Order: sequence, then structure tokens, then C-alpha cells
Amino acid sequence: MKKLIFILFLLFTFSCKKENSSVENSNNWKIYTDVKYFPISIIEFLEALYGRDFKLANPNENFNITDVKVYPNKPHQQLCFLANKENIWRLVYIQGGVGKSNKFYEFEVNKDTISKIKKGWSFENIRTNDSLEFYLKKGKINFEKIKIKYE
Repeated sequence: MKKLIFILFLLFTFSCKKENSSVENSNNWKIYTDVKYFPISIIEFLEALYGRDFKLANPNENFNITDVKVYPNKPHQQLCFLANKENIWRLVYIQGGVGKSNKFYEFEVNKDTISKIKKGWSFENIRTNDSLEFYLKKGKINFEKIKIKYE
């Protein structure tokens, strides 16, 4: 009887849905898949770059993947992941519109200061930090200059 109760307890424990705010991958990066975990400095940077109405849908949410607004009041961008290792942050998201691509940012964040910013894009299927590492090493990320709008 004790074994049966113990087995039922284990089944119940492992069947419960757990909400993870982060997961560590093989290179000690913490991976976030919800926009609520963005540091305020990164949000402010993206708003300065794209305007205050810049929004990202979470990976499980609808977004407008084409230039046609199928979902009113939904963004044209969807988060793939946000990764953090010490003071280095990486952001990858899908950019919808006329053509679908993946946008990539890497930042060094110290308190409220962002520095050493890298911006890139790719048509490759980047959904994990490991796949990002792979495409960076293969030279499949196209880097570009950053133009920030000041209001």
C-alpha cells in the first residue's frame, strides 16, 4: 500500500505543469521565453530604436507574420528567446511583414546601461541559443548598423 501511494505521489508530482521563468542550456545561459522577464534597459532600448509602440508576442501567442494584419492589435514580431549569461544578454525574435526573418541582438547590460550592442538578422531557423551559436560560427548572421530614434 505504501508503494502504491508513493507511486501515485510521483505520478502526480511529475504530471503537474511547471512554469519555468528560465532554463539553463549547455553553455550556462539562462533562457527566457516570456517578455515579462525583459530587463527595463532592453525594453527602453527597443522603444528608442523602434518607437514606443514596439511589442513582441510570446512564443505561444498569435502575431502578424505577414504584412497583412490578420490579428488586429497584435504585433508583427514574436519572441523566440531571451538569453542571459552574467551581464551579456541575447534576444532573438521573428520579424513578420513582407518577408519573415529572425532578428538578433546581443547586449552588455550593467545596471541601467547597455553597451557593446550587436544587431543582426538571418533567414535561418533560429529558435534556441545553441542554434544561434551554430549560425554565428557559420557566418549565417548578417550584421547591420543601429540607428536610434531620439524623441
